Amino acid sequence: MKRRATYSLLFLAGFLVLDRGLAAGLLWALETTETGEAAGRGRYSIRRGREAEVVLFGSSRMRHHLDPSIVGERTGLDTFNAGVNGQGVVYAAALQAAMLDGEGSSQLHVLNLDAADLFDLRAGRAHVLSPLGLRYPSIDEVLGRFDRGYELKVIASRSYRFNSMVFPIAANFGKAAPSDDDGFAPLPVRRVPTVAPPGDLPTGECPQCVAAIEDFVHRGREHGVEIVFVTSPVLFPSTARQRWAHGEFASLSRRLEVPWIDGQELGDWSRDDFSDAYHLNENGSAVLSTLVAAELERLGQDAGSK
Repeated sequence: MKRRATYSLLFLAGFLVLDRGLAAGLLWALETTETGEAAGRGRYSIRRGREAEVVLFGSSRMRHHLDPSIVGERTGLDTFNAGVNGQGVVYAAALQAAMLDGEGSSQLHVLNLDAADLFDLRAGRAHVLSPLGLRYPSIDEVLGRFDRGYELKVIASRSYRFNSMVFPIAANFGKAAPSDDDGFAPLPVRRVPTVAPPGDLPTGECPQCVAAIEDFVHRGREHGVEIVFVTSPVLFPSTARQRWAHGEFASLSRRLEVPWIDGQELGDWSRDDFSDAYHLNENGSAVLSTLVAAELERLGQDAGSK
């Protein structure tokens, strides 16, 4: 019996040493890179987000839609686009938390909201930031709040944080982001669909989805950062889902007292502006960036006059 207990303790000790050693090595490799959305991109975004005065958060519909150079030229503020393909508000909230952990220059955080953000939490996808929780505890705080069991998993195994990230880290090892990388990635002009994609209403409610948006707003305000919502235009705005989301965004804006820039209403959008049903091409993004920049300038002027 004692021998079995001894072997068990030795096995546990060996596992802990191996687990922590592996995690330390992977973290060292991760900290050599600032590229790759599943590798060093989050680390680069935290660094640039602390330097920038305006940070743009969201999914691919932020990353491909708002050009920081256009926004910065109109507002006179250094602007960085921290949008990431396939991510949601939980990722944005965790990234924002890490940016605000230390000293920074943030004055304004712009959060892009999609219809999916109201019914699809996508907390699991935000795990790409989990390794950085070893450096920024606030990331773990956000991920633990919106992903049940997360805290227990990362306590049990540090290397769990790097699940599915070994190959992306290896592929981007030692790569620094280009000095002119402002996070914006315009999409090419493509043939777009003529029939609207499915746009049924979501089934059930997602209280945590709304809580994640509230978390983003409250954290920014606690650090003296202004918050603005923006929604991008879609090619088929008349689906039941898009109409429902429009009403929900208007309600959120009023309740949280956050200005909302509705990109659908800003311009007269046509098929020529889109790369697909949900994403603007490089021409459409230039138009949207100009219109949103003008709205941000106006909001800044209104705030300054109060």
